[in-house]
Amino acid sequence: MAQRPDPGVTRYENSAGELRWRVTYDLPPGPDGERRRTTKRGFETVKDANRFRRDALARHEQGLGRDPAQGRQRLADYLRAWLDGLSVKPTSRADYHQSIECYIAPRIGGIRLEQLTPNTSTGSTAPSRQMANVAGYAAPMDGPARSRAAPRTCTTG
Repeated sequence: MAQRPDPGVTRYENSAGELRWRVTYDLPPGPDGERRRTTKRGFETVKDANRFRRDALARHEQGLGRDPAQGRQRLADYLRAWLDGLSVKPTSRADYHQSIECYIAPRIGGIRLEQLTPNTSTGSTAPSRQMANVAGYAAPMDGPARSRAAPRTCTTG
């Protein structure tokens, strides 16, 4: 019995008139939040196409299948591009800009996205607390929470 194609696996005819299989699958959203898709063509059998699709999706689930160009980008540059495309109030934009420039960029902004993991900055196993510490909002381990209104020592131009 012939194997059925997975969703996203379609048959087409190449320029030589041969039947081939094409795989289309989603990539993680780009910096602007837009949906991104990619296609790989030329599989001789539906079994090969299905296998490739399953492997590619598994790599993306593990964070290994990132777009190579995006992976070479540095975190600070990615965050600046993200902020440029963000539609928020001017006060929120200024706050985000200050957090990026004063806290994130100086500490971990030079790290390439492909090297970024939840434990990048401190080796901590608590990524949300760690990123809050980088952004300057988290409380010390034994102290009260810091208010967002607390004065910051960094100024941006």
